[in-house]
Amino acid sequence: MAQRIISIFLSSPSDVAEERHALSSLISEINDVVAFLAPERNVNLMLIHYETNVYPNIGSGPQDVINSQIPIDYDIHFGMMWKRCGTPTKSAERHGRGIRSSAGA
Repeated sequence: MAQRIISIFLSSPSDVAEERHALSSLISEINDVVAFLAPERNVNLMLIHYETNVYPNIGSGPQDVINSQIPIDYDIHFGMMWKRCGTPTKSAERHGRGIRSSAGA
């Protein structure tokens, strides 16, 4: 049976770095436990995040570079917030909008 990969896209601002690390560790631990206790399931969780899945590039703005590299066909979107909600994108500033951006949108 082919391995089933469940992709989890994490979107978060910079003030939750510890929590992002904790989620990454948790996903790694879940993968280890499932592989040990239920290897026949052949399932793996894969965390997708801009810090680990995006490479430097030139674009019309940082958010556009991220959006072009993050796949939009993830299985789970995990949004993490605390005191910040990110920074306004160049597009939002240009058009005077106060909207928040999400990858793939």
